[in-house]
Amino acid sequence: LTTESSKTDLILYQQDSTSELDIEIEIPDTFKQTIELSTMSGDIEAQHISANNLILKSESGEVEIQDTTAKSTSIEIVSGDISVKNSTVEKIVGKTISGNIEVENKSPSDMTLKTVSGSIDVKLVTGTNYIFDLKSMSGDVQNSYRNGTGKPYKLNISTMSGSVRVN
Repeated sequence: LTTESSKTDLILYQQDSTSELDIEIEIPDTFKQTIELSTMSGDIEAQHISANNLILKSESGEVEIQDTTAKSTSIEIVSGDISVKNSTVEKIVGKTISGNIEVENKSPSDMTLKTVSGSIDVKLVTGTNYIFDLKSMSGDVQNSYRNGTGKPYKLNISTMSGSVRVN
């Protein structure tokens, strides 16, 4: 394992891809800038983070966000699941080619969630007003959410092959 560091970047390289490596990074509560993590093949777990922007990318691996606060979160995966739970994020963008997406945000937010092959399940905050754009080419679309009042948030969900469930 080698590292490179500057005032704004920390880059970690693993030369031997045959061994398993877990890296844990603790970010001070006072750091509120953009946090960007990416892997070629590996899971990303982001817990108890507070940041302006959170950008997570993986070629092959799952991304899980839990107990996190951010103005915006962007997650891009080629093959793997996306999970956002018990977090407060103002804007969520989640994209995966092959994988499921599950979002249970603690606060109302604009969301764009897309997968080619996989299901999308979203639990919304009760009493919030949403504008829905829900699409599935070959799968069920279920929306049991009852709109509330106030400023409408946008919920754009699309999957080519998989179900969409909103409640």
